[in-house]
Amino acid sequence: MHRPCISYISSSIMVILLAAVSGCTVGPDYTTPDFQTPDYAGALEEKSGTTGAITPEILASWWDTLGDPILTDLIEKAAQSNLDLKVARARVRQSRAQLGIAESALLPQFDASGLYSRARDSKSSAFMPESTTDFNVYRAGLDAGWEIDIFGGTRRAVEAAKAELESQDESLKSVLVSLASEVALDYIELRTVQERMNVANGNLKIQKQTLDLLESRFNSGLCDELAIQQARYNLETTRSMIPRLISAEEAVINALEVLLGSMPGELHKMLQAGKPIPVPSFQNVTGIPANALRQRPDVRIAERQLAAQTARIGQATADLYPKFSLVGSIGLESLNSGDFMKADSGFYSIGPSMTWPIFHGGAIRQNIKAQTALQEQYLARYEKVVLSAVKEVRDALVAYAQEQLSCKSLRKAVKASQEAVDISMDKYKNGLVDFNNVLVAQRSMLTLQESLAISEGEIAGNLVRVYKALGGGWQPMAAEYPPANKQTK
Repeated sequence: MHRPCISYISSSIMVILLAAVSGCTVGPDYTTPDFQTPDYAGALEEKSGTTGAITPEILASWWDTLGDPILTDLIEKAAQSNLDLKVARARVRQSRAQLGIAESALLPQFDASGLYSRARDSKSSAFMPESTTDFNVYRAGLDAGWEIDIFGGTRRAVEAAKAELESQDESLKSVLVSLASEVALDYIELRTVQERMNVANGNLKIQKQTLDLLESRFNSGLCDELAIQQARYNLETTRSMIPRLISAEEAVINALEVLLGSMPGELHKMLQAGKPIPVPSFQNVTGIPANALRQRPDVRIAERQLAAQTARIGQATADLYPKFSLVGSIGLESLNSGDFMKADSGFYSIGPSMTWPIFHGGAIRQNIKAQTALQEQYLARYEKVVLSAVKEVRDALVAYAQEQLSCKSLRKAVKASQEAVDISMDKYKNGLVDFNNVLVAQRSMLTLQESLAISEGEIAGNLVRVYKALGGGWQPMAAEYPPANKQTK
């Protein structure tokens, strides 16, 4: 290549680079919105019983506080095989690729081309028709182009793509938070249903003994048939509960298997073996990390989406300004294959170019207004997510604390009902009361025992809801799926 060509290329590149260095990034710079630290004092009222603060370490693997190895194993399996997580992982990979596409616009673009064609001039248009002949064209070259991002439109696009990737990272964590809580809540429901079956079967046994006693007394002429029929319908009413509980058990196990990405039926043998309802390691929550809400994936998703939309305002604003590019091509062209590789067949072209939108009917400025309005929507959405998160935490904390009191009263009521059944039966045997007293006492005991089982399940479930409301459970994924980038300030 001739020396003047090299000199011209160097000077052109220098002009473009100087323009790039002296350029700016238009549009608003993003800053993370701040919000008032929520006050949980009213919801954290300390009562008698075991207490514990929810630390970041506890939030990272909160299921350990329920002390159930089967539950821990189910959550770990779900984190590996759940199909929603697989979709979320694929979306993260998609966003990483889209970020790469956006970043590629900052780099020069090169295209190689080659051409061979056989052609003939038109005799009607030729200056000397009798001399018109066929000819070949051989061409090979390299085309290059580089848009210099002087006003930052491309950089804003990259900024938006990074924020979108970070949003997808948080979406993946959000799926894991929801998944862990769903597995735990379904597991607790399963154990609650199984405990209710134990209650029904236990009462069924007592009621069967009562019916057998009454039939014996009837055969001896010591009671009438009314008492027998009352005992029998009481027994059959209790028996009718069991098929519905079995159906509920089947549905919950199937739901758990779907969450684990397993074919329904694979885990039945393991899960149908009854186990107690998980018991939390503490009854009263005494402290919550100050930045817990900022760790909630849904809050972080909303914040990253706001950051992405802020960058898009700058991307739209950059369309108001000229775009500068350095374009060029170099190659070989010949009509004769024997001359193709000779120096005389070489050609080149290089130089800067500029385009500047002059009149687009106001479309560019309207787009800026549209992107700004979208940013306002994302900001309002972010603020709503924060408020909803605080509400969810407070609701869960109060529900957890109040269910403790309800359960405490139910335990006393169950104990009293058991004593009432024994007393009423003794008095009936001694002829001091009619059988209706026994009937009422047995019904009350069944109702209260079932309510106690439900309450114990609600206590564990409400603590799970506290952990979910605080965004706990995604931290174990940090090693496998680290944050895409630091947040753009």
